[in-house]
Amino acid sequence: PQNPKTPIILEETIYKYIIKIKRMTRQLIALMMLSAVALGEVLTLDLTKNRDDNHDSPLELKVGESFEVLLREIPITGYIWQLIDADLQSSGLASIIKNKGSTYQQDENREGAVGVGGVRKMSFEVIGAGVGDLNLYYGRSWEITAKLEAGEDLTPNIQKIISIVAKM
Repeated sequence: PQNPKTPIILEETIYKYIIKIKRMTRQLIALMMLSAVALGEVLTLDLTKNRDDNHDSPLELKVGESFEVLLREIPITGYIWQLIDADLQSSGLASIIKNKGSTYQQDENREGAVGVGGVRKMSFEVIGAGVGDLNLYYGRSWEITAKLEAGEDLTPNIQKIISIVAKM
C-alpha cells in the first residue's frame, strides 16, 4: 500500500531543488558578469570592409577600457598599417590612449599561394580623458620613415581617421 503523503513529499522535494537550482543559476550569472567586468571587455572596431578614410562616428570610451581596430592588408606588397608614435604625441592622444601593439593574421589559403592578404589588429587602452583623432597610415614602412626623417607632411599617407572621445 502506498502512503497518500508520498506524492506531496516528492513534490515538496522537487520544489526545493528547483529553488536551489534557480538560486545557483542567479549566482553563476552574477559571477560571470563580474568576471566580464574584471577581465575588461574589448571593443572591436572592424574596418576590414570599410574603404572610407574616416570612421563614421566617434568611439566613445571610458578610462580603463580597451579597444582594437581590424584592418585588411597585404604585407607582401610592402604596404602595411602603421601608427606613428610622434603623431600620438603631437595630436595629444598620447595622454589619452596607449598603443598596446599590433598583430597580423594571414587569411587561410591554399598551399603554395602567394600574395595572400590578412588582417592587422591594432590594440589600444584608454589611459586618460580627452578627445582626439587617431590617424592610421597605410604605406611602405621605409617610405614613411624617410618622410618622417625629412620632415615631410604625412597627411597623404593617412588612410583612416578614428575620432576618440574618452571619459572618466
